[in-house]
Amino acid sequence: MVHIRCEKQRLQELTWKHVDAIRGYISRQSASYQEQLYASVSALTVLPAPSFPNFAAACAADDWCWLQHLILADVPTLRQLAVQDASRLHFKQFADMYNKYFSRSPGIFLYGDYNAYSLISGLNLHICPYCDEEPAEVFEADGRQRRNAQLDHFFPKDTYSGLAMCFFNLVPSGTCNQIKLRGNLGENPYELDIETHTRLFPDIIPGANFSLLTPEECPINFHATGGMIENVRLLGLEDRYKKHQVEAHRLLKKLQYYNKVKQDELSRDFFGGDIDELRRMLDLELPAEEDWGQKPLTKLKHDILITVTSIEKYVDIEP
Repeated sequence: MVHIRCEKQRLQELTWKHVDAIRGYISRQSASYQEQLYASVSALTVLPAPSFPNFAAACAADDWCWLQHLILADVPTLRQLAVQDASRLHFKQFADMYNKYFSRSPGIFLYGDYNAYSLISGLNLHICPYCDEEPAEVFEADGRQRRNAQLDHFFPKDTYSGLAMCFFNLVPSGTCNQIKLRGNLGENPYELDIETHTRLFPDIIPGANFSLLTPEECPINFHATGGMIENVRLLGLEDRYKKHQVEAHRLLKKLQYYNKVKQDELSRDFFGGDIDELRRMLDLELPAEEDWGQKPLTKLKHDILITVTSIEKYVDIEP
């Protein structure tokens, strides 16, 4: 539902730290382990062909491109791999790496001081990007690191074990991870356009007066398109958002009362024409960029504000 926002340089540093930790782990393993993993990754037809015939030759040349191409594959490439190389993604080294070291506990590390806690903290997320309502973060309790965030494998690791450590296959999430189970979602929060595939707004008769309607008469519909149709279905988002109908209804009534005419009048009379300051005071301003992934229900507020202010028939009703 919500795109995972991470400053470009920060994301680049985090992805390379991820690759370096996996490379460090592999470097400590036996020669047979390394050769088997190299052969498995080299067999994936979607990725560029490796430059060397075996791991020993690649290692001698300090060539880890074969690993980087897989671990840092973007979401479209991961989709291709899941379709075209599905039968070649059953090797278990990355799934074992994930289960035994990467995501086991805060005191167990894949390599150096890097583990799942490092990845989640590095992304600086606090809200699940799948639902935009539940907390999903790392925090300290009693002097120890804890987390209520799970790392969801967008392409399930039980089915695609070879993708178990791919950076853009690891999505910090709340209980959506358990709700989804082994289901295949349609949209990945690392994709830039994910937010354009839903519009959270009730289907209301044109010209309706929200003050005369109950929250139950204004159910939040997602108007999902593309891959978000599957996300909404598998994660039960429309049913889960029923508990937010009161908040949505309150915002709709406020927007209708403080319509464009009234906002212009109040900003002129009391704020020297500064309508942005008025909207801040009324909590009717669009969410700031830094709010996404940090505050719950950011998309719900954004979509209601955008929809109401762009449809004059809702805005111009006098209270």
